[in-house]
Amino acid sequence: MRLEVKEMSVEMRYKHLVPRPDSWRKQLYLTERNMTVWHVVGRMQAHGYSPEEAAEQFDLSLEAVLEAVDYYQRNKALVDAETAAEGQRLQEAGLSV
Repeated sequence: MRLEVKEMSVEMRYKHLVPRPDSWRKQLYLTERNMTVWHVVGRMQAHGYSPEEAAEQFDLSLEAVLEAVDYYQRNKALVDAETAAEGQRLQEAGLSV
């Protein structure tokens, strides 16, 4: 699956993504859902969803999905590290398969 997004300004402020200061995660969350960027991008990758399909599947605006993809591309190391840390915690707690 390709996750391509037309160029967005580096100075851009996201309209659909926000930090959650009370969370251990540093990656942003979607304002419309209790979902991190990885929840959207990871499922897009796993199911081969296009941004349009992901918007439909998650009942999000296309703009929100494109922002999530853009954020992931710009912050891949952070998001991937948090995802790995969460997987490790689940495994240590005996909650992963």
